[in-house]
Amino acid sequence: MTSLKVDCGGSLPDRWTPEELKDLFNKYGEIGDVFIPREKYSERSRPFAFVRYFRESDAREAIKKLNGYKMGGSMLTVSKANRSREMARAEG
Repeated sequence: MTSLKVDCGGSLPDRWTPEELKDLFNKYGEIGDVFIPREKYSERSRPFAFVRYFRESDAREAIKKLNGYKMGGSMLTVSKANRSREMARAEG
């Protein structure tokens, strides 16, 4: 699987849910899963997510199409993840 990191610039849109992100990213290929980390003590969503694709070519297409996309007034930055979501979860 190929993991993408999705950063949300500005305030989080109301649609910042795994389901909404899956609907948005699913247009570019089959998604394994979507993970949005939560803050350790407040359970609020953090301003980034991980989207995993089964095929690397689908992930590359999603980066091309969705990097700079505006979601609910907030700009998304989409790139190949440098770290695993488990590492992000541990930082929480």
